[in-house]
Amino acid sequence: MILVDGLGGLVGWANVNGVKVGVYDADRASVALQEEQGLTWQEADAVVAAAEAGLAESVQGGDIGASPVIVHPADADDIADMIRRGDR
Repeated sequence: MILVDGLGGLVGWANVNGVKVGVYDADRASVALQEEQGLTWQEADAVVAAAEAGLAESVQGGDIGASPVIVHPADADDIADMIRRGDR
């Protein structure tokens, strides 16, 4: 399984392009970075954003066949707002 070493927030796995990858909750990862590494919430969120950008860049560059997935949890109101804005 492809994992992001040290990120925290691992909540499960998925199969992407036939490769088993870790699935991370961005909020849990941020909290873990704050609690375990002593980062501020701004620093932790920046690390999560950098991880997302780096993973996307790796996949686009063909470095890895599949990358771990970082999800941003949403409740029903968040999803309704996204639909209204057309952010699907």
